[in-house]
Amino acid sequence: FKSNSIEVQVLYGSITSQNQNTSNEPSDTNIITGPDPSETKLFVRYKLSRNEVYVSEQISLEVWLFTREGGLEIQDLKIPKRDGFWLETIKLQKSDQMAQNATVGGIPYNAYLLSRQILFPLEAKTYHIESAVVEAVTGGSFFSIGRKIIRQTQPIEISAKELPLPFPNDFRPSNVGQYSIKAEVNKSNTNQGDPITLRIIIEGNGNFKNIQLNQKPLINNWKIYDPTITTMGDFVQGLLFGKKTFEYLIVPQNSGAYHVGPFHITYFDPTNDKYETAQTQPIMVQVSASQELSTDTHHSQKEIPKNTLSPESRFRPLYVGA
Repeated sequence: FKSNSIEVQVLYGSITSQNQNTSNEPSDTNIITGPDPSETKLFVRYKLSRNEVYVSEQISLEVWLFTREGGLEIQDLKIPKRDGFWLETIKLQKSDQMAQNATVGGIPYNAYLLSRQILFPLEAKTYHIESAVVEAVTGGSFFSIGRKIIRQTQPIEISAKELPLPFPNDFRPSNVGQYSIKAEVNKSNTNQGDPITLRIIIEGNGNFKNIQLNQKPLINNWKIYDPTITTMGDFVQGLLFGKKTFEYLIVPQNSGAYHVGPFHITYFDPTNDKYETAQTQPIMVQVSASQELSTDTHHSQKEIPKNTLSPESRFRPLYVGA
């Protein structure tokens, strides 16, 4: 069986949880709709966090299955391509996949989370999200192979609007969300020619894999190598949170007292429709003259031990994509 959401009238059903300890329950009554007549005992629906957002603002899109059938086995889930979005697919934990108690239109169901994606629209327009299709077998047992059922979600629309103008001078369009920034070095006292590790860390919710610094480190009389970039994130309370670290190897060429930073990031916060700037504090580094250095500019750094890679080969950019 395959439902056709265009030819039937689907009424919104109230959804109330019977498990108050569950954070994943599909409780948004503006998004989840009740079954049509052909889907009484089993139906699938999209759960959308919001259907109107800014460009580059994150949206949570989930696929939920509601059933009153026994012996359920999911055989296949077909999710259409999400053209026009930066996409992050969240790996479901075992706790996410446990049955939840839900009531739709006064009828109790077991609800299962099948898929969770985070979408970031790349341009201002209305997106048409095609149906996801689920193939399942119900009523199976040792003596019976059960009955195959095909169900599909209703198609939905997402409207993405332009970010407000004018943009701040140093704003990057991918910097949408809520962020903080900090900087740290592995030592604040060093010798001329000795490398220091500088880490610039951006944390927050949004498309953190695509977040960009407003400026690269620039320190007079220091050699700065390309960064190693790493990202890590998690899905927390309906939002994708993450951390992006830019790790630089920086080498002082002369002695003296130096300020490293400050560094800043300008972003658009969609919760209050404002552009914000987060900034680090400058870091003071004291560099002492090294007696081991030659005045020959070709030998301005300490000799690198054998069997180790040069800074150029050790510290190349490493970009972690979607």
